[in-house]
Amino acid sequence: MEVAVSFKFNGSNRFNVMFRDLDYKGSHAGHICHVSVNDKGVTIFDGKTGIFANEFYDKKKAGGKYTDDEKERLEKTKAVFKFEIDPEKWHDLRIRLEGDIAKVWIDSEVVATLKSAGIAHASKSNMNLTTIDREVLYDDFSIRTP
Repeated sequence: MEVAVSFKFNGSNRFNVMFRDLDYKGSHAGHICHVSVNDKGVTIFDGKTGIFANEFYDKKKAGGKYTDDEKERLEKTKAVFKFEIDPEKWHDLRIRLEGDIAKVWIDSEVVATLKSAGIAHASKSNMNLTTIDREVLYDDFSIRTP
């Protein structure tokens, strides 16, 4: 699956592209993976085996602390890539999910990659853009097979 969208920050400096399987009960709200974009870079999360997996999500929601082993496991399910994104300009975002790999391009340049088991989940029945704290402008949205 490949998702593409043009964006420009417009009051908010961040948004997420979420992929879920609404029938999957092993993670909060069926979260499989997501890409978080802000003006300082991109983070890719494997939500199925990471932060949204029920064992982690429920523990955090209950106010529990992660063990060192849990923290180490969680770190393997995300990848953080720091770079500057000009908030005054339009940018092209492309996300490709292929097997257990998520790859992200901004303005035709590969900027982030994560290989993690949960990304390979067979079904992603729901995809959404989540704007955080005010507004982001979007245009030229598409979903296709690569």
